[in-house]
Amino acid sequence: MKILITTMIPTDKIHPRTYVFKKIIDSLKSRTFCEVNWIMCYPYKTSNSKQVSDYIDIHNFSNALQMLNKLKPDLIFVDPQIEPIQYAISICAKKLNIPIIARPPIVNYFPSQSRKSNILYKLRNFFSSENPSGELQDKKFFSRGSFFLYKINFYFKTKLDLNVKFLNAVFSTIRYFRIIAISRTQLPVNLYADLHLLASENQINDYIKNGISQSKLKVVGNVWIDKNFNNISKVNYNIKNNKIKILIVTTPLFEHGVWSSSQRDEFLKKLFSILTDDKFDISLKIHPTSENINYYRSLLNKLDISCPIFQSEDIWTLIPNYDLFISYGPSQVLGDLAFSQRRTITISIGKQLLGIPLVKEAISSGFITECQEITQLKNTVISVANSIPKPNQEYLNEIKKLFFNFDGKSSERCAEVIVSFMNDKH
Repeated sequence: MKILITTMIPTDKIHPRTYVFKKIIDSLKSRTFCEVNWIMCYPYKTSNSKQVSDYIDIHNFSNALQMLNKLKPDLIFVDPQIEPIQYAISICAKKLNIPIIARPPIVNYFPSQSRKSNILYKLRNFFSSENPSGELQDKKFFSRGSFFLYKINFYFKTKLDLNVKFLNAVFSTIRYFRIIAISRTQLPVNLYADLHLLASENQINDYIKNGISQSKLKVVGNVWIDKNFNNISKVNYNIKNNKIKILIVTTPLFEHGVWSSSQRDEFLKKLFSILTDDKFDISLKIHPTSENINYYRSLLNKLDISCPIFQSEDIWTLIPNYDLFISYGPSQVLGDLAFSQRRTITISIGKQLLGIPLVKEAISSGFITECQEITQLKNTVISVANSIPKPNQEYLNEIKKLFFNFDGKSSERCAEVIVSFMNDKH
């Protein structure tokens, strides 16, 4: 079975999306022969020195129809939502009768913003020099904007190659551009997928409301959360040393266009100045792909602060080593910390958190404490470090709802469903 997957993140990087696809592929390979074509979606054509045998540069193709006709996949894996390149591929797959399966969603939240905030966010993102793939050495002015225009053009050229009339293709592209440009929530759900794999039963109604037939929905479990099945142990809340060991988990708000560079710098300087205290032993965990470790090294050096900085490490390998965690802004890592039942402080920056799975329940159980003003952070740390939170019934009920058969076998269930689906197709 030949499978096609698009990616902006190299598969050797720790990223939820690529992790989920890789785990499903591994489980498939134990059941059937699999060959995977990873389509690398960089803003610019990759040099020969960067070519990896498993990757195929998307710039080798002018449109999706040409890609599928050349590679001839038996199956296409996509995300639940439909960005321009996957949209183009999905349309062509339907024409060529190639099955499409959407992976289970990592999370089921999409923080909404005011229209003004949404416009500012997308404008900053559009003109950002940050590479969407996270490859920092490839930073170029207007990286994100130019890649967005490339993806829209890829979609438009696909429409033309499908013999859609020019004006119809133009209007179709404008309609799609409008949806993704002004939407304050998520991208549209992929209506072209023949099968949507779901992480939990409570996602079924949302998909049905978005126009997906229930016959196309299969609940398999949360592959991303399942990786922690063997890592979760009884939590010990005793402070082991004289100092409170704190892991600061950053959020790439600047890199994703939410903050300006001055907003990021001002916040981090305040944060580090407050936590530079003899009572605390701090470490830093930055985003594995989006953030630049050299920026943090330089900032800490200017502030005369010496502390470990983790980037490529999995957060779950670090969790057992710390007494307390500090985060800010909406991030999936906050959901991981809520699930871990570790004491966590989230600093309010005016962005919604309650849509992140399990966070509301973790707050009510005392696992997560909201710090409304950063000036109160030191007192909050001392208070939280002396607390012993316990899961309440609301938290336990939400765990059962969110994590279908939490047993470490979600990827295996995915593979079983996929093999059965493909056998029925043939």
